[in-house]
Amino acid sequence: TMTARAVAAAGAATELTEALFGGLELGWAPFSLRALVAWRLPSEVDLDPGRITSRWVGGVLAGCGGLGQRWRATGCVQGWGGSLHAAAGGFTSSTEYDRLWTALGASAGLETGRRVTLGAEATGLVPLNRDRFHVVNVGSWDAGRPSAWLVARAGVAFR
Repeated sequence: TMTARAVAAAGAATELTEALFGGLELGWAPFSLRALVAWRLPSEVDLDPGRITSRWVGGVLAGCGGLGQRWRATGCVQGWGGSLHAAAGGFTSSTEYDRLWTALGASAGLETGRRVTLGAEATGLVPLNRDRFHVVNVGSWDAGRPSAWLVARAGVAFR
């Protein structure tokens, strides 16, 4: 039988940034496919005398598998894609850029529940493109470093 689940999630990364996720998961035990929209909350990098502010909006597509009944170990292969927005402020001139940002990753986690599910997972991401935002004679911010995420999620299933 196929199960559809509405999913909401929040996570934090090693880059000290947070994100919110929401979307749909379709499951055919023990496999599932997740399609989520994602919004990485704005974050700032201080480069005295100014700063670079960035945010990311995009989506995550994940193919997952699980083992177990009451408590399930899960593993997923993920693709992330979206728009990275970076803005420089507080300098002689302020500029803004939008760039395509993509990454591939894998995750491992634990979840429980049937109709209402709760879970947590650790995700490692490797960006496919590297963008470096550089302010002349001040410094730079590299938006293409590998990162790790810890994500908590909840879902409600519809059969």
